[in-house]
Amino acid sequence: MIADIKKNCVRNVPSFILIIFILLFLSNTTFSRTSISTEDCDITVTVNIAFYGDGANQSLIDKWEQEAENLWNGPHGYRIFGYCKCRVHFDFNMKIVSNKDSCPDDYHCIEVKNVPTDNDHRSFVKTGAMPGKGFDKGPYTKRATGEFSNRDDGKVVAHEIGHLMGLDDEYFDFSVDFTINNDGSITINNLIITYPPGMPITDDIRKKVREGIGNLLSRGRVSKGHSYTWNSSSLIPGAMNDSIMGMEPGFNWTATQGHIDQICEETDTECPNKCCCGNGKFDAGREECDPKAIPTGCKDNLYCTSLCKCLPYVIPGHETTTTSTTTTISQKETTTIPKKTTTTLETVVTPRCGDGYLSSPREECDMADHPIYSNWSGAKVYLCPKGKVCVNCKCVQLTPTCGDGWIYRPPNYGLPGVWGEECDPKATPTGCEEGKICTQDCRCESEEKCPDGFYTSEDCEGKCGENEACEFDLETGCYSCVKIACKENSDCGEIIKKRVCYNNDVYEQTIIPICYNPGTPEAECKFRISGISRGGQLLPPLEDCDPGYCLDGQCVGKITTTMEETTTITETTTTTIMTCEDMGMYSSESACDNECDPPDRCVYHEGYECWYCQQVECGEGLYESSNCDGECDPTRGEVCEEYQDTGCYRCVCPDLMVTSISAKVSLSANTHCQDEICKTDCSLSATVEFQIRNIGARAVDASTAQVKLAPAVGTETEAVESLDPGEVSTTKTLYFSRFATVTGSGMVACEQLDWWSSEYTATVIADFENDVAECDEDNNENSVYPSPT
Repeated sequence: MIADIKKNCVRNVPSFILIIFILLFLSNTTFSRTSISTEDCDITVTVNIAFYGDGANQSLIDKWEQEAENLWNGPHGYRIFGYCKCRVHFDFNMKIVSNKDSCPDDYHCIEVKNVPTDNDHRSFVKTGAMPGKGFDKGPYTKRATGEFSNRDDGKVVAHEIGHLMGLDDEYFDFSVDFTINNDGSITINNLIITYPPGMPITDDIRKKVREGIGNLLSRGRVSKGHSYTWNSSSLIPGAMNDSIMGMEPGFNWTATQGHIDQICEETDTECPNKCCCGNGKFDAGREECDPKAIPTGCKDNLYCTSLCKCLPYVIPGHETTTTSTTTTISQKETTTIPKKTTTTLETVVTPRCGDGYLSSPREECDMADHPIYSNWSGAKVYLCPKGKVCVNCKCVQLTPTCGDGWIYRPPNYGLPGVWGEECDPKATPTGCEEGKICTQDCRCESEEKCPDGFYTSEDCEGKCGENEACEFDLETGCYSCVKIACKENSDCGEIIKKRVCYNNDVYEQTIIPICYNPGTPEAECKFRISGISRGGQLLPPLEDCDPGYCLDGQCVGKITTTMEETTTITETTTTTIMTCEDMGMYSSESACDNECDPPDRCVYHEGYECWYCQQVECGEGLYESSNCDGECDPTRGEVCEEYQDTGCYRCVCPDLMVTSISAKVSLSANTHCQDEICKTDCSLSATVEFQIRNIGARAVDASTAQVKLAPAVGTETEAVESLDPGEVSTTKTLYFSRFATVTGSGMVACEQLDWWSSEYTATVIADFENDVAECDEDNNENSVYPSPT
């Protein structure tokens, strides 16, 4: 922050920041006041601060903590570091203690002054002398002390915390002694650069000094024949104006990528190579492959696992050894034939869930519990991260509930006292056999007719009206038409304006209806009330009722009349012919437009026949600027669009997902023998049906979906039409067939074929060719696991 502090001439300004050029070392010691830690791909920087003093109160400290964390964590709640883009989180722990001696050992200790409104104050932190930049690689043992003002805001505190994390100021202070000579000339006696130490005096600095002295002279506060000392601060030439460590007024202070990199690099914090896994890009030298990249990076006949390792489709199995000894005994002699040993090396063909091997990109875990295919020498258990369990080789939350979309069956399911689910109504398939339905308590029961007004099909048999959506009902296990409260703001009613009293003045209050989550079952009408204040400041009233009073939105006056020497008080309503400008409005639309700043807009008031500026307050996730403050991410397909004609803008993007998928597989074997030789015709027929939904808030152009039936059946692609926000594609149906003739008889003979299996996986990937930039590229895939009939 720039501060001008002049001898005999001090302005009344908000609190200033005095940066004591002492940087603190981040460490992982037990009593670290500032520390940095890494867990998997998340880096956490923790700063502990205890406050004491007359100006400290809990609401202020809570506000500082929230605002400082928001500034350092950024709009997405985290920052990025390293090639593999680890997430960096900032956690500031603040507390109040009774006095300086009560500060805990593992907390910095800062006094909060109760500073009067008219007084200046500069906040600072310090630890005493430290070598170099303060990044001492030994254990950090010094506690920072300092002084804040109760008038500081979260940005000032965030700046000071930057020093507690080892960051330098990005501005310098200087002082200059100068004399105003009698002839009007100026003699500069001494120019001292105080922060940072050793900065050379450049032409840019000299220019700032001359400008500063000129400002003093223009204010008429200096006289000839006198000497003066002037102190000021200014940004380091080339520093970012919006940097939180620069603090120049008039800019949006923020933490820069350079700050994040310096904090991590100076403490030797690294982002592991494993954090590149799954980012959709094959990073040679950091991983063997990437399952979401095309190509993955693996050679032919190798799979890329979810751990970014290349492993073979066919892996060595277990050895079967047979040993026999034959002994022949006769009257004359005994003959013993030596032992005969036969060793057979079998193979296990993957991928199969439960084979003790992360054999495909869709597998996140494997419990090695398949009754047949886990019997090989390399099989082992691949567990999920803490807090999740492995279900169908997917990691899911540890606390299952009925209706969460997966069937919870622990390893000892079925034993007395062991809870589990027969089915789940949201799972695909539900887990119930044909002819049964999954109830709200996850039990399979005989299918019954749905109650009146409920339907068995997920489209409610087309019975839903224009303002309704077909939704699943857990209580009945059926589908019903659910009313959508609103699709646009006008569905919630009209804008209401009324005159109200506040502070003995008349204001016009505006009630604006807004539809949240429009066009969805979660849609609801809310109302925004404005007209009295904006940004915490009162707006000009329509009428000032002093010396009378305000009643029901009208000014009421009191007048005194004298009659027959008797004085009475008579109340009457005073009506004055007022112009639009008298009422705080405008006579013309052009005059209103000149004064009304977007997103506020000019509206014509029929009753007063005047124009007025209607207040528009953009809520969370909305922006006042038409470019959304540059927050939209084009790599996610985001563009900035006006939100429902409100004058506010938001970042919207498309997002495709597989909303429904079903598959049927049929196997048949026909054996025919001639002489003693039998051959079997093996055939497979399958259908896969699916729909794609755009769950984003932006329309999406036509795309391509991929359908894969494994093992080894085939892969097909299907065109998907363009979709509006919330729109579901038409049902797509693809057909697969395989045929082969093998030696042998019955279905057993067909098991030698790589596409003949007891379990299949049908996988649909939306936007397979990546034609669409989406909000979330990680939700495009969905699979079902049909058993053949």
